[in-house]
Amino acid sequence: MKRIANLYVAELQPNRDPLTLKLVSLVVGTLLVVVMIGAGLSKWYLANQQATTAKLSAQNTAVQQQVNQQQELLKQALNDKQLLAEIDQLELRLAQRQRLLQHMRSVTQTGQPSFANVMTDLARVDNDNIWLQRIVLAYQDMTLQGHTTAASALPRWLASFSNYPTLKNRNFGVFELRDEQNGALQFTVGSDSHGSLLLQPSQLGTSANSSGATNNGSGARP
Repeated sequence: MKRIANLYVAELQPNRDPLTLKLVSLVVGTLLVVVMIGAGLSKWYLANQQATTAKLSAQNTAVQQQVNQQQELLKQALNDKQLLAEIDQLELRLAQRQRLLQHMRSVTQTGQPSFANVMTDLARVDNDNIWLQRIVLAYQDMTLQGHTTAASALPRWLASFSNYPTLKNRNFGVFELRDEQNGALQFTVGSDSHGSLLLQPSQLGTSANSSGATNNGSGARP
């Protein structure tokens, strides 16, 4: 009778841990999920970037079209003779205003009293026997032309100028007095530089001056 003896005892057999296989499966599954999520995110990011790029490209195209249109309008404008003439006129006006502003600044810096202040002080020098018809101002030079009913009123009138800041300390090197047929007297009192303004027959009341500020009036008294 044969007997089989099992020499491969349990102690010699390898131990199989069922948790190891499950752990490996879990790790592999987790990696697969992570990879799939990463792939999805990458695909979404790429699609988003492509959409942004397309939008920017469209905007760039629109801007380029606007630039081209403006360049075309500018090209047409440069060839428009009427527009160029208007631009020249505007530049001329601007240059004239700049020169006027520069002149006014230079006048202000030299301390010249304004025409309005001079007129105000002349209005305060009240004399019933004298009325002005012409006032010429050019910097510190001043010439007055008008009528008087009495020659003796002129010296007193001129002496009263010392009481007014814009009239005092003015040098009058020109003086002329003429009789009129109606009994009144025509007079000119002014600066040496205005010697060309000496009275001529029928000149008073119709002449104009371009060298400075001028006031022509009819019967206006100071």
